[in-house]
Amino acid sequence: MKEELGKKSEVTIENKKTLEYPREFFDLQIEFARKIAQVLRIPISQALLQYTVLFRRLNIDRSLNATDSVWQEFLASLTDENLPDRAYQLYLQRKDIELELEPDKKKFGCFTLEYKSEEKCVKIHFTSKENDGGPLDDKNLSKRMQEIKGLFEYVRETYPDALIVRGGSWLYNLSKYKRLFPPEFSRDAQPATRYHFGGMSVWGQFLDQNMKIKSDQAKLFRERLGRAESLDQLEDSFPLQTLEVGDYIEDFYRYYGIQ
Repeated sequence: MKEELGKKSEVTIENKKTLEYPREFFDLQIEFARKIAQVLRIPISQALLQYTVLFRRLNIDRSLNATDSVWQEFLASLTDENLPDRAYQLYLQRKDIELELEPDKKKFGCFTLEYKSEEKCVKIHFTSKENDGGPLDDKNLSKRMQEIKGLFEYVRETYPDALIVRGGSWLYNLSKYKRLFPPEFSRDAQPATRYHFGGMSVWGQFLDQNMKIKSDQAKLFRERLGRAESLDQLEDSFPLQTLEVGDYIEDFYRYYGIQ
């Protein structure tokens, strides 16, 4: 590991050969939104916006602005029957649109850095649609380690006042993901107090390395969803919990050999 991290990392833009999200990925979220709307007694439009990643996967913008004209036109075109078809059709039309990152974020391959200056906190996000096998497979370990080292080299130079690192995702259930970080980072992982339904930190668990639906996960989710009668039970419908982790940044500099 140390040999892989010995030289200064140079991270380029992620592989452009990307895979499409499958239709069932949207179907699962729409089923969840319908149940949310029923249990919480809110409009389906609100459930779709706040409890799915549909807005982001349609590449509208990154602000979740409910008044956006594309989103409003999409909602106006919906009926209860055509919702799944319309959502997937619009995704296919807009999937190649690339949005700029927010000013406080920066990409390093599969990782995205978000810096919260008021908290002196580094937040780590992970997304990959690379068409080169599983992003967490052993064959891609060196690439991921170079990316994450590059991220923390950038933090060291750009945010020298940073004190802590935090993360929250279903991925912290996986040893192949946790090995990318210092052991201290996930040692005291706790179930999230609040699920971020608008991100892949919840929904990514249903996709395999080839962007296909994990059928066993989807089946279990649907079975639990059918029985859910409260928000807590709806959150418990997900096979893997969202876990929150955190650690002091000095442990990261030491782990990656950053002076």
